[in-house]
Amino acid sequence: MQGIGDTFWCFQKLLPYFDKINPIVLVDKHCKDMDPRGVVRRAESWLPLFPGCGKVSYEFADVNDEYLRIAGTTYSIQDLIDGYENGQRTFDYAMNNPLERGVMIEDVDPHHEIYYNLDVKNTPCPRAFEGSDYFVFYASGATGSKDVQKATGAWTLTKWKKLLEEAFQRMKLPCIFVGASYDSEVLHELKAYADMSGHKSHIYINSYPANVIWLLKNAKFYIGYQSGLSIMAENQLTPQIELIFNHYDLMPETWARPDGRKSRHNGFIFDTPFEEVAEAIPVF
Repeated sequence: MQGIGDTFWCFQKLLPYFDKINPIVLVDKHCKDMDPRGVVRRAESWLPLFPGCGKVSYEFADVNDEYLRIAGTTYSIQDLIDGYENGQRTFDYAMNNPLERGVMIEDVDPHHEIYYNLDVKNTPCPRAFEGSDYFVFYASGATGSKDVQKATGAWTLTKWKKLLEEAFQRMKLPCIFVGASYDSEVLHELKAYADMSGHKSHIYINSYPANVIWLLKNAKFYIGYQSGLSIMAENQLTPQIELIFNHYDLMPETWARPDGRKSRHNGFIFDTPFEEVAEAIPVF
């Protein structure tokens, strides 16, 4: 599937059995004219950081036919192993369906091994607040869309600002905002709010993914809108809050490591009372 997390879950399940994976990422054909570094192909520059990743290519499909069929199927690792031993080299595979249905990742093919923490490449980068602890904050550019808010329950920018203020007050740390070019407007609004409120912050837009992983790895805490960044933060064992679309109400903890659910990883649908979300922010 097209996202960072979608592909990462596949690597977690497949790498115990295949030394190298040459992913063919399936994306909606109606979006093929989008910027190739845009939201639809957002995983493209991240995949080479995953261990065992070989050649990355893309295949465009009808979202209402092939795409949803593949995303909506639960697959058997043993079927893939048997097919490989019989000479097959191309397979359909996705983890979306069971996780979205509330099946814990360790219970998908429970008799087969899973790699919880992949050795994803990360590269130190010069950053603001060198020598200081910090937290990372991500709110999607889609936050400003009333259509997205209506379809998913996603928070308005006003509510994100309220959570950001809670984070500043509770952690007493500077904030690093991360995101892509399509998140820029929202992130700059949050940065302006932080400046106006007298809080230290810095923005990284379209940073090299290995640098972003390093920033997540070394953060004291991460707060984010549903995205692959939450999966990357969990892979680096960084404590976090993730805000998730309401229609994924069975999914908030399904993909997190069992030893960190509701402790290191705190997943909440957007309809969760604000006070409950804020309480998950640590006090330093």
